[in-house]
Amino acid sequence: MKKITIYFMLFIYAQTINAQITLDYVYPNASTKLYMVNLEVSGIKYVLKSDVAGNRFINFYNLNHSLWKTINCNSFPMSSTIGPTPTPQYAFDALYISEKLFNCDNNIEFMYVSTGIGWFTAVYDEFGTALLLADSSAPFCKLNIPNQFKPIYNTPNGTKLILSHKNGSAKVYNLPCSLTTGLNLDKTINNDINESNLVVYPNPSFYHTTIKFSLPNGVNYGNIILKDLLGKEIKRYKIDNTFSELLIEQDQIPAGIYIYSLETNNSVIDSKKIILKSN
Repeated sequence: MKKITIYFMLFIYAQTINAQITLDYVYPNASTKLYMVNLEVSGIKYVLKSDVAGNRFINFYNLNHSLWKTINCNSFPMSSTIGPTPTPQYAFDALYISEKLFNCDNNIEFMYVSTGIGWFTAVYDEFGTALLLADSSAPFCKLNIPNQFKPIYNTPNGTKLILSHKNGSAKVYNLPCSLTTGLNLDKTINNDINESNLVVYPNPSFYHTTIKFSLPNGVNYGNIILKDLLGKEIKRYKIDNTFSELLIEQDQIPAGIYIYSLETNNSVIDSKKIILKSN
């Protein structure tokens, strides 16, 4: 009788272990089009992109999978496919989805890219207003940031795994544990101060700003570079492991919006936006 009881308890324990990863939700017709972003104001959202004829949308869903917002992309320009009989290229990329990157309001903006025979890149807001139109251009520059550990994301609703399936759906799974600090290189999803190489405060600033930084393991020197929104370098500060903070006095730099980056070995490790205001 004791052996039967022990076997039964082991069976229940094994079933519990196997059930730790659970299916959270299924997005039909999503496949490789589902991912997550962490918006500066509105927080983490699922993003589902539809890019077929007459149905070119970006849909945003809350963590409970309710629809939050939709952006209509049907009127945006398209390139053509390459071949003897070119056809319209309905597929597009939506890059750098943000609420604070391309302007300073709380609305969504993103980089829209369509490539084929011709290239077209633009920055649109959620209302379809173009903030930048760049015909015959595409973001094909070499990446110099760490690879992100997609498709796993830490969220306030637990750690999620997104898998694409051959039947065209995308499935979201609940994971029992979290992606650890050492593995989580996705700065857009986890903005915790201990998991970022750069933190600035106060921001916006009137008098002085402190930039808290951390160099990667094994790296002893680097640079913090301040650039304006046109990419012009304004200031460069050489840093090492002696300190972990850099103080910038307001009188050294004109008021404005800047991008500051941590660079080591000619590679950008992290970049953030800073707002310096006049007194």
